[in-house]
Amino acid sequence: MGKIVIVGAGREGKGHLGIVFSEGGWEVSFLDKDPEVIEALRQGQYEVTEYRAEDTKRKVISGYKAFWTDGQRSCGKEIMEADVIALCLYPEDMGDAISYLLPVLEQRSRMNPAKCLTMFPCTNENGLIPEIDSQIKDGLDEEGRKWYGEKVSLVDTVVRRPVGAESSSSLELEAGVVCPLLIGEPVYADLRGVPWVEKCPADMELLKKLKVHTINTAHAACAYAGYLKGYRMIDEAKADREVSAVISGVLEESVPVLARVYPISEKELWDLAIFPDSKDAFCDPVTRVAFNPLRKLARHDRLTENACLCLEHGVDPKYLILSIANGMAYDAPGDAAAEMIQSWIGEYGIEQAVSRVTGLPAEHEIVRRVSECWAGRKRRRRKEREKNNEQTG
Repeated sequence: MGKIVIVGAGREGKGHLGIVFSEGGWEVSFLDKDPEVIEALRQGQYEVTEYRAEDTKRKVISGYKAFWTDGQRSCGKEIMEADVIALCLYPEDMGDAISYLLPVLEQRSRMNPAKCLTMFPCTNENGLIPEIDSQIKDGLDEEGRKWYGEKVSLVDTVVRRPVGAESSSSLELEAGVVCPLLIGEPVYADLRGVPWVEKCPADMELLKKLKVHTINTAHAACAYAGYLKGYRMIDEAKADREVSAVISGVLEESVPVLARVYPISEKELWDLAIFPDSKDAFCDPVTRVAFNPLRKLARHDRLTENACLCLEHGVDPKYLILSIANGMAYDAPGDAAAEMIQSWIGEYGIEQAVSRVTGLPAEHEIVRRVSECWAGRKRRRRKEREKNNEQTG
């Protein structure tokens, strides 16, 4: 039986890695910095409703261990013996997590040097592997670095399972289960028997980038358009004719251009971009998919980079521009990035705010068109309110 330590026991940790490795017969240990998350898990079980192509099933997960990142590193034994360490974290939390693991990894290099270890992050962010690798090497002494070079495989993943829950500490989760987790090679652990996990010999950095610039581009476009039309769930937004047109539009603009830029065919990109449908609609909140528009609208992320590539290759990115404008209008309470964008609009005006968010010069065509689109929508909403006031006055 294999052993896995899942660092980050939120939605992805519990609703994805936790369930597939538990079902594969592995010993699962969760590690999280949030005491509320760990206290909830220590109740002994949690539930995941899986929305699959053929059916929908509710599953109960138990028999795991749960550790808080305390100063005593009470999870030390589990890290020392782990076959796999999965980092189910936001990119900004990776550095702190590695710093916490380093003393135990160095101890492992002395006390359990023969056992191999596979480590991987589970996030959509690309380019993290060199940063994690460098931090680990810099944090280990010479003997530890030798062990790390010989016995540890740090690989990337492509995550293709949406997980929803009310909060990170929730014990009731929902997951869309239609595509496997792809893990780069080499993998030292024996993953046979772990469902919905596949080793992938492809260029993981390229595959992850293209996944973000197809699947996640469409998801973000759907979320921002759906939010502005008042929808709470992604499946509700997708069913709307106008939102559906935006989703199709961003993909029809993006896929042909990406196929020109990267070594992949349009057919392969369309295969990557379209998820199979689950039998029942997966209840994925719009605000989860739309979360952190500062990242999703950034220069080298899904919407803005695709729009720039379209312009370079003579394709009019009108739906991508509309989606960026929708993202600039996204103002969900509690989303710090969305609140920051709204404060910039108020302080600097829409053009300067778009420039700040997208990383493009204020005179750039995309900045100008996004600003015009945003302003046009604001005028329409004002007229609608005035008309409603006249009718009710």
